Amino acid sequence: MSYDVIIVGAGISGLLSAIELADSGRKICIIEKSRIGQGSSWAGGGILLPIYPWRYPEPVNTLVEWSLRHYPEFLAALCADTGIDPEWQACGHLILDADPDATVIRRWSDRFSVEIEYISGKKLNRVEPGLSQHHAGALWAPNIGQVRSPRLLKALAVKANQMKVDIQENTALTGIKTDNRTIKTIKTSNSDHTAGSVLIAAGAWSGDLEQYGLPHTAVQPVRGQMIQFQTDPGAIRTITLHKEHYVIPRKDGKVLAGSTLEHCGFDKTTTREAAQFLRQQAVSLFPMLESVPLINHWAGLRPGNDRQTPLIGRHPDYDNLFYNTGHYRNGIILGLASARLCCDIMLGRPPILAPADYAWA
Repeated sequence: MSYDVIIVGAGISGLLSAIELADSGRKICIIEKSRIGQGSSWAGGGILLPIYPWRYPEPVNTLVEWSLRHYPEFLAALCADTGIDPEWQACGHLILDADPDATVIRRWSDRFSVEIEYISGKKLNRVEPGLSQHHAGALWAPNIGQVRSPRLLKALAVKANQMKVDIQENTALTGIKTDNRTIKTIKTSNSDHTAGSVLIAAGAWSGDLEQYGLPHTAVQPVRGQMIQFQTDPGAIRTITLHKEHYVIPRKDGKVLAGSTLEHCGFDKTTTREAAQFLRQQAVSLFPMLESVPLINHWAGLRPGNDRQTPLIGRHPDYDNLFYNTGHYRNGIILGLASARLCCDIMLGRPPILAPADYAWA
């Protein structure tokens, strides 16, 4: 079969890129070694802001800024088109362990137009009544929100199908055929395909494709474990962050707590030790969680990336090979802008951001 673009990977980056490319009239195929979004995208908390964003380089925050401006409209249209609500909500974000007087935070807030203030006392109690009394103050970003990652993925898959994207799950890449600087054929466990361009959006597995003839990347899997409680809806109101661990309330009363950072290869096993640790961290923030049931525990594999910025754009050794990967812990919040920028590059459109900031080093 012949396609304009073959995308390797059906996570958030692959699906968003496929929808953007299909909207331009291209014939798209996604090959996915397992099922849609099962590597990392489904497992994430869906916070629409990186953890301590002022610690990231400017190219990451420019992606964040673009995504924050465009996500509400995009998600509303996605819900209308598919009938699946990704449950975007601007529930606000508390950060308990940041210096309220830090110049760098104020500078970041002004530069990227994110409203943020230091609150304490009665206002903190009004914002989050369930918070432990050990925390006297916090940075408060009232307009920061979240999406429910599994529902977002489901909606994106339906939208891609509506746009005639050929999604081939349980289909592994097995090799490529090249001619000088061009990839001519993608070999899979089911059949061979030709494509005008190839886009690698395989998340943590993007660095594991060298064995099939693709260039080496430094992307590596980093396991993240999370747990989930069942509370009454509204028992916890805000995303709350402390010492790199967070609590995220959903509309239906489910509460996520995460996450670990573990370098253990492609092992997605959950551990009792991680569940106990995450529960302790969550209870220290919200004592009410001590007495509510723990209903779920899972792990995902993030695409770790030492360079901090994701890898977006053309590979220097091939004319038709592109990458959109290496987003580490920020695949959801960076996803919308990354897909748009990648497709701008692929289609020769004026890019939304400077491509050089994300180019292959």
